[in-house]
Amino acid sequence: MDYNSFADFSTEFNTMNVIHTPYSGIGRSTLNPFILHYFANEVMKSGTNDAMDVAFAMTCLNRGMAERELILHYISRRLGVELRDASNMELYRRLGSILDKLRGRARHKHDFAGGPQRMIVD
Repeated sequence: MDYNSFADFSTEFNTMNVIHTPYSGIGRSTLNPFILHYFANEVMKSGTNDAMDVAFAMTCLNRGMAERELILHYISRRLGVELRDASNMELYRRLGSILDKLRGRARHKHDFAGGPQRMIVD
């Protein structure tokens, strides 16, 4: 559970992948608050002055979680894409793209592991 970066949440080894873990929300599950808290801290560290970024980050930091609808609306407006439901992995990838834009980097498709994965602990 020692993540060195936002990208560490999707590594296939050495860290627990909590992206696919459903977290209770109103009406349906949402992203794990640990991911949202980490994302929010990274947004605040980026020095952005965009009111939408700051408001979303402060919501995640203050409440500890965000409903799926809020995440979808934020991603839709921030990236200028159509609002539609998405898997946890897709939400995570889109949040990663937002962080990369804030940092001035482009994200590569091969940076992410595929779908749900199993961890066998001996």
